[in-house]
Amino acid sequence: MKPVLAASLLVLLFSGAAEADGYQDFNLGLVSRNRQDWDATVKLMTLALSEPDLPPHLKVVAYFDRGTSYLGEKQFDAAIADFTTVIQLKPDYIEAYSARASAFAAKTQFAKAIDDITKAISLRPVYRPTYYQRIAIYTATKNMEAAIADCTTLIKMSPNEAMLYRLRGTTYRRNGNYDLAIADEGTALAINDQVAVDFRERGFDYAAKGDFSNAVDDFNSEIRLSVDLTLPYMRKGAVQWDWGKFADAESSFEHALKIQPQQKYGFLWLAITRGKTSTAIDSDMSQRFSASDLTKWPGPLVALFLGKATAGDVDSAAKRADAASQIGEICEAQFFIAEWQQIHQLAATRKFQEIAQTCADDAVIRPAAIAESNRPVAP
Repeated sequence: MKPVLAASLLVLLFSGAAEADGYQDFNLGLVSRNRQDWDATVKLMTLALSEPDLPPHLKVVAYFDRGTSYLGEKQFDAAIADFTTVIQLKPDYIEAYSARASAFAAKTQFAKAIDDITKAISLRPVYRPTYYQRIAIYTATKNMEAAIADCTTLIKMSPNEAMLYRLRGTTYRRNGNYDLAIADEGTALAINDQVAVDFRERGFDYAAKGDFSNAVDDFNSEIRLSVDLTLPYMRKGAVQWDWGKFADAESSFEHALKIQPQQKYGFLWLAITRGKTSTAIDSDMSQRFSASDLTKWPGPLVALFLGKATAGDVDSAAKRADAASQIGEICEAQFFIAEWQQIHQLAATRKFQEIAQTCADDAVIRPAAIAESNRPVAP
């Protein structure tokens, strides 16, 4: 889309002498478009397109910018209609195929989205953004082999770019090919061993494979390269917890909370870890969270462990979430409620194996629930 913006700015600069309404509305529309004022852009480009003096090459840009604005407003059918008009007027307009693919994907019409991206790639085979877009759609539809193939094409274009190996490694992991993922992250680190995210991704690969020792080593390297961040300690603690190294996990979660004392997930993981080590929650923990902190997810879970909510309250809060968040929140609610019940020696309402099956494949809770289901039952 950047070439379109550049062309649009040239129009704005060199057609300023024209006083006709079509040009004036068009130029004002460009200003609104660049401000991402979608509503104003739609209105101004609609006015520009209604004027007979707007030349054909600017009509293409007007339709495209209006379509982009419809896309920004989530009016996907209107966006598709405008991008289709652009393609009819200028069949080699790569950005129009890419933008229409985004609209189709938003409507979960993935086959049409793939067709459009594939057409865009055929028009400019070395244009990398279209490959990234197709990889994302293939991943969303779980066509991982096709996504891997596109990653490999990008690597052939730029064999010394570490980010591309990371991308393919992540895709391998999602396909369950952990050894290939580890190999790709190793290549990325051979190119540059000072990138924290590559240690993080390889740590995920090792953890998914069950190689907890190497996973912890990689998260330690991530910590070394990003010492002021809470999440690396959280990631290391979660792996140590899955591994059954609860004292080590406790130390990691404590480090995370020293950096960010009000980290709710840090508190939750520390609470269930101390349930394993028989260590009480610090008395000052309840003072870290205000009443408003306990309302927004995962606040109700924090309230449960602080004795300010019941398991029923938590369950109800998770079920009130919007559709996009509900699966994740129900997964977390069931897991942490089960841990809370264990700590308080209450009868479990759900078995951990059942909980794991309700969680998304990439949810942090899923391996934790599986680890719990495989642990010996305490007498």
